[in-house]
Formats: sequence, structure tokens, C-alpha cells
Amino acid sequence: MSAINEQTKWEDEVYLLAREDRVEGGIYGPSNKQARQLANRTRYLKTAVESLQDYRDYTFFMTPDDPDGT
Repeated sequence: MSAINEQTKWEDEVYLLAREDRVEGGIYGPSNKQARQLANRTRYLKTAVESLQDYRDYTFFMTPDDPDGT
């Protein structure tokens, strides 16, 4: 089993599978298109949140000196 190669990019829309779509896996298969788009959005949002200063100042943030982030 392989993993989806996530990219840090915003996807403007999420593909809706149609009845006539063939169930095909693989990197560009229609069956994985939604998962890939949602993974890209999630990576984009995670990167955006982690870049905010408040994220580090007001949330639990693990560092080598504070491994549990408290």
C-alpha cells in the first residue's frame, strides 16, 4: 500500500464522483482524486496555522526542551 503524496496547495473545489466514473486507483485514478484534494487542503491549512505566532504562544507546542508541549 502506498500513501498519497500531499502538496501544500489550496484546492478550489473537491471532485464529486459521478456514477459513470470507473473505479480506478493509482495516483491519478478518480477513486483517489477526492482524497488527494482533501489531503492537499489539509496540508495547506496545517502549514498556515503552524506559521502563526499565536499557534506557538497559546497552544501546546512540542520542542526538544518540552517534549510533551505543556
